[in-house]
Formats: sequence, C-alpha cells, structure tokens
Amino acid sequence: MTAQPRSTRIATRIRLPALGVVALVIASWMAAAAAPGGDERAATRMVAAGYTLLAGGMAPAIYLMAALGLGRLAEPLLRRSRDRWALQLACGIAVMLTVSQVMGVLGLLGSFVAAATPIAVGLVLLAHQVSRLSGERGGASIPWTAVVAIPGAAVLLVAACSPPGWLWGSEFGGYDALSYHLQLPQEWIAAGRVWPIEHNVYSFLPGYVESAFVHVGALMRVPAHGSPGSPLHGLVAGEGIALLSCQFLHAGFTLAGAYIIARLVVRAAIDSGCSEKASSAAGGVGAGLVLLTPWTVVVGSLAYNEMAMVALGAGAMLAAAQRACSPTARGLLTGALVGVACGAKPTALVLLGAPAGLVLLGLSPRREWARLVLFGTLAGVLSLSPWMIRNAVAVGNPVFPYLTTVLGTAHWSGEQVARYVAGHSFDGSIADRVGLMFFADQTDPAGVRHRGLMHAQWGVFFPAVLIACVAAVAARRTRRWGVLLAIVLGVQLLVWLTTTHIQSRFLVPMLVPGAAVFGLVCAMLMDGDRSAARSARRIVGLCAIGVCLLVQAGMLVAIFSGQGGGKPNALLVGGPGALSGEIFRTLGPGDRSRLYDQAGPAVFINIEAPAGEPILFIGEAAPLYYRFGIVYSTTWDRSMLASVMREHGDDPAAWTRALRERSPPISYVLYDANMTRVFRRSGTADPVLDPGVIEGWLDGHARLIRSWAESDHHLFELRGPGDEP
Repeated sequence: MTAQPRSTRIATRIRLPALGVVALVIASWMAAAAAPGGDERAATRMVAAGYTLLAGGMAPAIYLMAALGLGRLAEPLLRRSRDRWALQLACGIAVMLTVSQVMGVLGLLGSFVAAATPIAVGLVLLAHQVSRLSGERGGASIPWTAVVAIPGAAVLLVAACSPPGWLWGSEFGGYDALSYHLQLPQEWIAAGRVWPIEHNVYSFLPGYVESAFVHVGALMRVPAHGSPGSPLHGLVAGEGIALLSCQFLHAGFTLAGAYIIARLVVRAAIDSGCSEKASSAAGGVGAGLVLLTPWTVVVGSLAYNEMAMVALGAGAMLAAAQRACSPTARGLLTGALVGVACGAKPTALVLLGAPAGLVLLGLSPRREWARLVLFGTLAGVLSLSPWMIRNAVAVGNPVFPYLTTVLGTAHWSGEQVARYVAGHSFDGSIADRVGLMFFADQTDPAGVRHRGLMHAQWGVFFPAVLIACVAAVAARRTRRWGVLLAIVLGVQLLVWLTTTHIQSRFLVPMLVPGAAVFGLVCAMLMDGDRSAARSARRIVGLCAIGVCLLVQAGMLVAIFSGQGGGKPNALLVGGPGALSGEIFRTLGPGDRSRLYDQAGPAVFINIEAPAGEPILFIGEAAPLYYRFGIVYSTTWDRSMLASVMREHGDDPAAWTRALRERSPPISYVLYDANMTRVFRRSGTADPVLDPGVIEGWLDGHARLIRSWAESDHHLFELRGPGDEP
C-alpha cells in the first residue's frame, strides 16, 4: 500500500477537524435562529437572522479588523511577548475607542471620509502584517477545545439580531440601551458632535463605546435628521439595521474578550509549569466558560458597554503577566488598557483596575513596583484625558457627575446631586449587603429577585470557580497563580459589596479571573501525572469540568428560550422597524387602526403625530424608537415640566401657557404613569413631579388622544386658551 505524501496527510488532519467545526457552527446557528418566534416558519427566521448578520455585521467587523491593525502601534512594547496577537487586539480596541471618542468630540464623525480614514489606516496595517506572516504563532492559534464555546457564540449572535427592547427581562428589554447607550449616539449624530447634554446626565460619562456607535453610524452613512417621508433619523432610520450593528459591535467585543481571557489562561498555565499543549487546550475551555455563562450573552448581545470593559480589563491583566517584557512596557500597557476600560465604563477603575494592579505587582519583584505604578498611572490618566478635558471645557468639573462636592456640581442643584448619589448607592448595612450576595431581595419594587451570586444568569459559574480556586491553591505548581487569582476575585467581590448598589450584572468583571482560574485547573488536570491513582482523579476532574460546561450551556439555552414570552425570535423578521413603526407605513388606515391597538406608543406617534411638533415626555425616559423632536430628560435631570412648575408655582393653567408659548411650542404630552410612580416610590424622581398633581393638570388642561393600557402610556394634546374643556 502506497503511503500518502506528508502534505496530503497534514491537509487531511487539518481539513477534517475544520469541517467538523464548521458543521458545529452552522448547526448551533441554525438551532438558535430556529428557536420559537412569531407566525413565520423556522426557515424564515434563519434566513432573516442570516440577512441581519450580513447587513448589520459588516461595519462592526471592519471596525474591529481596523482595531486589530491599529494595535500594531503597541509593537515596541510587545516585542518580547508570547501573547502578541491577544495584546495587539486589546491595544487595538483601546486605540480605536479613543480615536472614536476624540473624533466625536471634535465633530469629525459627521463626515464619512473622516470617519473612514482611521479605519483605512488600520486595515492597511493589518493587511501588511498578515502579508508578512511566516509561521510565527505569537499566541494567535485557536485550540480545538474552543468548540465548547460555539453554542454560546451562536446564541450571542442570534440574540444580537433581535431589536433592542425585545430580549432579556432582567434588563427590562435593554432599558439602559434605549435610554442612553443608543439614545445618546442618536442625539450626538443629530448634533454632529459627541458632547455633554444637560437633559441626559449619562452623556457626561466617558462614553468611549457610545462614541464607537456613532462611528459605526458614520460608516453606514445614517441620516442626521428625519425626512418628510419618515421622521426617523440616525441609527433608527430605515430598517434600523444600524441599531443592530451597534449590538454586533458589542458582541464582537464579547468574542474578543473571550479570546483574550483564553490567552490569560494559557499564560497562567505555562507560568505554572504546564505544557503548551495542555495550556492551549485549557484556554479554549476558559473561553467556553465565558461564552456559555448566560450573563455574558445577555449583556454581550445588547448595545451595552460591559464587554468592551471586560475585553480591555482582560488585556490589562494579560499585559501585567508579561514577565518577559520590561517593567516600563508592562506598566504602560496595563495602565493604558485600564484607562480605556474606564472610558468604556467608569466602574472598571475598581472592578478591573485594582485586580490588574494586583496581578502587575504580584508577579513582579518589589524593586520594580515604583516604576510599574508610575508608568501605569501616567498611561491610565492619559487614556482618560479626552473625557476629562471635554467635561472640564463643558461644565468645569472634569469628572462630572463624580466628585461634585470637590470639583463642583456643574448645572445641577444640591438636591439633584443627592438624588443621584442615593440612586447609585446601597444604603443597607454590611449584613444586608452580604445577605444579598446569596438571597433574593424581597423588598425590590421590581419584584423578588436575586441581586448577587445566585442570580440564575450566572448558572454554576461561581460554585465552579470556588472549587477551582481551592484546587489551584492546593496544588503546589499552580499555587502562586491560584492564590493571586483568588485574591483578585475576593477584591472584586469586596468592591462590589462596598462601592456599588448591589446588582448582579455589576459582577460581570469577575468573568476574567474566574474563567482564568477555572482554565488553570483544567490545564493542570490535562497535564497531570500519568500514574493510575492520579489518572483516575484527573478523569474525574475533567468529567466535572465537562458537566459544568454542559450545565451552563443548558441554562443559557433555557434562559434564552424563555425570553419574549417563550418566543425569543419573534422579531427576527420585523426587526427594529416593528418597534419604530417604519415597516407599517404602507398599511391602509383600517390595518393601521388595528395595529395601534397592539403596538406601543412609538408606532402611533411616529406615523400619526403632526410633523415637526415636539412632544414632551413625562416619566418616559427611553425615547430611542421615537421620531426626531422628542423633549425628555432622565429622572436625575431637571425636566421641562419640573422647571415650569417651579417657575409658575401652583398654577396649572400657567404651566400649560408656558409650554405652549415656548419656541417651538409644545402641544403634545406623552405621560408614562407607571414609570412616574416607580420613580416616585424609589425616591429618584424630582420632588415636584407628583403623579397625582400631574394627572390632575392633564385632566383639566389637556385632551386625551390615546392610551396604552398595557404600558400605562397616555398621549395628550394641551388645550389652547379658547379650547373647550
């Protein structure tokens, strides 16, 4: 029998596993996309999801590829690193987010040519690098064990195909995206500049990820203003594909974070004496744990900022672990990545910055500490300087709404500052805080729910990580990394208990060290002693890891399947246009009337409200799907109605006159009675916005146009001086 040529044998070994992986990817995608939806067939939903991913995924994919290319700017600091590709990706994301922020502040993202310039530079740098590859691995390989992450990645991407506002009950349909993560880019696109907005306090946060959403919108040439034929603008215009592109960008950050965490597992395992083969395989398992954990998919599929923070925080820890690099390089890389992570979400400073600092110092001799701290601090401050300069110019306080007692309250009153601080802190005792780690909150106005480690969307993550910590600390060769990662997890939990308002989602940064220690134990088991007794323990341990991943996958599928009343894919076909009403414009008057009985207020207002008429929102603070010209404010900011009530005292007729006489005049009011009462009960509302007073004013001075009983929204037209009551 003639032996096959060596090249043929190698090609066969590569081709067959590759075909198996491709088949698994396709099967996972089809299964997720075929999950229950509306009246459409499963095949229709699969086609719709595929079209959405292709149409909406192009711009974010180009953005991330350009980021990888721009990461080459960090090459002088990475020359001795064995995790070069992962660190280049982390640095590239940091550079790209900073570029988006700076260009947005300077008003350059209104031009397609300007927005495309850094993208082109990054793509050219990446193409040049790829053309010069000569078999150098540098940490770019993907292990076979990464197949365990495929179901999680499939659900992540399919969930990102559904419009914001539909999935994830724990996030109230992604309320934060509707009220500021996507709403602020909408307003910045209309204004032509990324700049603080007084009626939305979240615009004063760094907003690096939200600036990236503006950048993606510029690449897709979204219109800054509505047209006579359609009042929708920005990311919501047309089919709303740009909204989904923002979700895909955040999903891309999620996948990037999983890869960087996998390399952190590899680095910890190799440093602990495990073989490269076992370490690489364990990295795939660590990435699998990340992507199979339901909380990852929940936040990663929404246009949030958590997973950009996680990817950069993981990059900071990986940079801190590069003991082959100089202290200056490690300090600069770690500090810069932490700084941009804070630009994505400020809580990264304590939840990921402190852990990265612990890794940096814990793996370095004391004689290097001063240099590490100095260069790390300088790089971190420099990375956040675009935000601080912008805020300083806008309101005088470079970190507003923080440190208001020291640096000034800007345009806010003392009462507003007090409400904001109270609303973003937890006033219970230490015992109360510790109790909420494990037990459901019985006093939450939103209903009984877990706010800590026992939230269902964590699955078995924390029990698995706890067992892994014990095993890593107990084993001699993994003890150093085991102790370090256990300390990091403890610090993160302590920070969560003492500095946040105790929400389970805020524990997401624990994915980084948690998956790292889980993967480290996996590497130790894969590379263990071959003796019979220890081999049996290894088999038991690896089986336990496999069971853990299967349970996580099962819980992820169960949670996803329960969304949208058991129909998570119901809006894969309709998309954002079903929530904005854009796809219903061609319906006849009779069909529209029946539609309005079922659809929300956005559909009715976008189609039927008079063009050019501003509408005042009371209680409603999530205006994403509404047309251009909405007047709203967050509960922390001074609303127009509250200002009028304070100015004219207890005179409802004067409130009406003041609103109708402003320029442009306000004749319509959308009152969200439910949220007005929720804000009032929680103590976050402006004290003058009493629901009883507001409803009495509307009953006496406005005409009801339409009500939506399910959401408790009511649309009114304010009466003029001569109108009949």
